[in-house]
Amino acid sequence: MIARRPLVAAALAAPAAALAQNTRVLRFNGWIGWPDSPELERLRDSWFDAPDLAAQQAITRRIQAQAMVDVPMVPVGQYFLTTAHRRNVSGILGGVPSFWNVWKS
Repeated sequence: MIARRPLVAAALAAPAAALAQNTRVLRFNGWIGWPDSPELERLRDSWFDAPDLAAQQAITRRIQAQAMVDVPMVPVGQYFLTTAHRRNVSGILGGVPSFWNVWKS
């Protein structure tokens, strides 16, 4: 059996985990070629201080709009991780291939 599972990029995650939007981490204090966006950094910090979900969603929309202005990263594509296993094997978990929870039927 062959299964295809998309790998979700970190850029699609919440601002807390989106490394591509965390320009402070990426640029290493001015490392050549890394983005420098004080406005994105300010918005990301304010996302953590938001009092509720509605405020976080509003800040997230502003982060996305600012990312279209600053363009801190350009996604170059998406790929699918292809895995194959025998029909008499069960318990295969989705996502990254792992060797636990696997049973021979």
